[in-house]
Amino acid sequence: MQATLFLAINVMDRYLSLRVTTKDKLQLVAVASLLVASKFEDQWAPLIRDLVYVGSRSFTAAEVKSMERTVLNTLQFEISVPTIYPFLMRAAKAANFENTHSHLPSYIAEVALHSYALLKYPPSIIAASVVAVSLRMTKNTWSSACASTTGCQEAALIPCMQEINALLKEIPAEVKTVRNKYTGSTKGNVSTIRPVDF
Repeated sequence: MQATLFLAINVMDRYLSLRVTTKDKLQLVAVASLLVASKFEDQWAPLIRDLVYVGSRSFTAAEVKSMERTVLNTLQFEISVPTIYPFLMRAAKAANFENTHSHLPSYIAEVALHSYALLKYPPSIIAASVVAVSLRMTKNTWSSACASTTGCQEAALIPCMQEINALLKEIPAEVKTVRNKYTGSTKGNVSTIRPVDF
């Protein structure tokens, strides 16, 4: 589920803010964070042997279990936190995107996950800004329903919107896979929609 992705990133960010981690253990921390988030959000968590395989066998199943315990203990088992995802779903529903553009907010939110600079904003502001940028990209406007649902006027979102839009204009190399994911008819080819000018 998409909610798992946002929670996994949040778990990993919080863990890394509390524990110094060497570069060779980052992939293990990422896999353990994904496992924790998946157990929390999904009906079925991935099998550890599949995670080991995806990690090119650079760690063992025992190491994944050990890191999972370490992550949970470091976070004191506080897993349920507000992420961008629930705010994004509400704001996108209020924006009432056409079917062809319905995947655009998800695409932009996944691109925004790669920006450290955006962490200064609360998840609700990032989600509202993502929807506001999506509306501008599809030549629509911020409605009273959007303002009521998010509790924000568009003018208050401009600084965050500008940062998100700048990120879309110059997508970093590590985000190319997200662009590829949202290219094609199943996702409405939304990654090809051009960013706007502020």
